[in-house]
Amino acid sequence: MTDWSRLTHAYGPADDIPALLKQLGEQPRAELWNDLWSALCHQGGVYDASFAALPWLAGQAAGTDREQVVNAVVLAAAILAAADDCGYTAEDTAPYAPEQDALRAAAEQQLHARRCPPLEYIYLMAAMLTFEGQTHWNEDLPAGLSDGEYELTCPACSAALLMVLDERGFYVAEADDEGWSRPLRPIDAARLEGLGRRLYDLADGDGQHEIATLLTFVFGEADCPRCEAGFVVTERIGVPIDED
Repeated sequence: MTDWSRLTHAYGPADDIPALLKQLGEQPRAELWNDLWSALCHQGGVYDASFAALPWLAGQAAGTDREQVVNAVVLAAAILAAADDCGYTAEDTAPYAPEQDALRAAAEQQLHARRCPPLEYIYLMAAMLTFEGQTHWNEDLPAGLSDGEYELTCPACSAALLMVLDERGFYVAEADDEGWSRPLRPIDAARLEGLGRRLYDLADGDGQHEIATLLTFVFGEADCPRCEAGFVVTERIGVPIDED
């Protein structure tokens, strides 16, 4: 039995969480999910109460209400993805391995659901990878596929770059001057391997053909518009601008 009074969330003692979870279980509403997100994963910060909520989230993910399932899966993924940055270790999350397995299964099940909205599909795909331990994709995958932009750094000259994947086109430009740009070079889908192959086949098999096409750019190549050095896009995604 969880003693919530001994735990904390973004606003202090977590003894108010059981009542919030009870409300969400009985009358799921968007504003209640917003309240739970705000308490347990506030601006990328997570707390001991965040992990204590994982069994409840896994339970919701096992239900039949699709909206409730997706909300639970995405919040749980965000909590686990933020753990390392907030000072939590693998030992802290290890007790929740069964919940992670259940949440991963729920994410995969919802991915294959008919008429899954593309944006929802992207977040579920990112959540699936998070539950498998590839937590950096929880933010990085939606950043490009849903927002249409990745911030990159050139491996040769350290220029801050912007990779664009939307109605503006498919190119990489200098971050402070999009007038200087180079077209992206998508990989031929037949040449994809490893994670790229897996994600492409998953999206294509689920009828998410636009997402599958975008993945060929994410796993493709680009040239720096400043120094013209070529690089593999996935090797620069998530690299801090000032790292080099």
